Amino acid sequence: MNTTTHDARLSSVLLAEAEATSTHRHWLLDSIYGRGLLELRLSQLVPSIQLSIWGCGDEFTEVLEYLVDDLGLRQWKKPARLRQRLDYLNNVFRLILRVRRGAAA
Repeated sequence: MNTTTHDARLSSVLLAEAEATSTHRHWLLDSIYGRGLLELRLSQLVPSIQLSIWGCGDEFTEVLEYLVDDLGLRQWKKPARLRQRLDYLNNVFRLILRVRRGAAA
């Protein structure tokens, strides 16, 4: 099986699972670094996908929503105070490093 066929199948599976588990839009999708983390994970799962350096559009929202669950981030509460925002940034940057190393699967 070639990579393109495998990526297309994986992409369709991700989309189907995303539609099945979709509840409400998670706040990470509206966060610059949170969305970047999810896009990084998506580009790892589907290497043939072409994501802009400016981020992906709304057509990937359902898949990114699924990846919130895939990475176990659904329980993250939206930070409201300064300390919570700093903790969020620290955690999301650590996750980005783990995803880049392939540790978060």
